[in-house]
Amino acid sequence: MRLVVFSGGWLNYSSRRVMNYYLVDRDFIPATTLRGAILAEMYSQKGSVDEDFYTSPAFPVLEVGAEPGRGGASRRLAPTAPPHALVMLKGRKGREAYELEGCIGDASSYGPLLEALKAVHEKLKEKLESEPKPALGGLVAPLGKSEDLASYARVSPEATVEMHVAISKRTGSSMKGMLYAYEYKRAPKYWALVAETEAADYLKPGVALRVGRGRSRAPGALRVEKVVGVKAEELAGPGVGYCITPCVPRLFGREVFQAGGALGYYDIYNAWFTVDGGSGFKPAFRVLAEGALVEVRERASVDLRPAGLNLILSIGDLYGLLGEVARHVG
Repeated sequence: MRLVVFSGGWLNYSSRRVMNYYLVDRDFIPATTLRGAILAEMYSQKGSVDEDFYTSPAFPVLEVGAEPGRGGASRRLAPTAPPHALVMLKGRKGREAYELEGCIGDASSYGPLLEALKAVHEKLKEKLESEPKPALGGLVAPLGKSEDLASYARVSPEATVEMHVAISKRTGSSMKGMLYAYEYKRAPKYWALVAETEAADYLKPGVALRVGRGRSRAPGALRVEKVVGVKAEELAGPGVGYCITPCVPRLFGREVFQAGGALGYYDIYNAWFTVDGGSGFKPAFRVLAEGALVEVRERASVDLRPAGLNLILSIGDLYGLLGEVARHVG
């Protein structure tokens, strides 16, 4: 796969409407949003799209290290990703999380995934001398590694809310009930993995991709900084993998892949379809959220990766993946 590094800005890329408020409901750009932006660029140049193209979400690259005012010079940019269930917090309300080296690669040796969770919990409990809790949800950034123990910080992008006034096309002035609030999030950079298909060739340094709710509501652009090949392998056969996109073993009664078990939490998948005649919601259904671990026994012939689903990576641990990304985001 290819690693793409983008420069960021203030974006409203995945919003949930509450009355007249549009709130960004996650800290990263979903795979469906990023894929659509890339295919829009391809369509503008070629007049057609690559139906087989797929991507991971675009995750922010954020500052980590010393707290502001306490040796700020030691702060650095680090790539982020959703933590899996074997990354654990030191206590229920902790902000620092830990991961044993090779824990994903070794998970299948324990048998069921639940047994791997119990074994890792006991090992971390002994090492940390506290009661660790799985750090599910949100994003983590690597802080460092000591022997076989990697440490992470829980992080999130900077956010702001701005008010906007809608203008009536008929009168050319504002109207009652047309005041809206939009939340925007910002990160210095973003990183994503993309498939090595035709659409990836349109990602050249300097290319701007439009994401978000519209050009009039935010800058809404990701600018490509770098595209490089990386060692990020997809899970090809039986084993335990890391879901970098949402995963769904069964869809509408049909088995997509045979799963022996999973560790993670549920989310709802929905997106928009647009055609010449109109637009609307795609079907919404329950999925395993980004960061889930799944034990795959057999892959099926149904390929949902272009829909932003079931991109499963074969990695030893999350620290190794983010270390590979970190080499290119500086």
